[in-house]
Amino acid sequence: MQKTIKIFGNKYKIRKTYDIDYSGIGCYGFDIYNERNEFLNHFIGDNMGELKKYIKATFYKNYASCPK
Repeated sequence: MQKTIKIFGNKYKIRKTYDIDYSGIGCYGFDIYNERNEFLNHFIGDNMGELKKYIKATFYKNYASCPK
């Protein structure tokens, strides 16, 4: 099931996942898709607040501190 979240006016579709790694340990995460259902990235963790911080840090840059 996909859920839509909105960050800075852009919509992202997220799908909660449960993955098992090579050592047999499972972890929750989210698959992140854009509005056209194109896969963008995978986030490991089950905290929605941390997911939003991750999206902001990954897809948005702050150029205010860059020299001109």
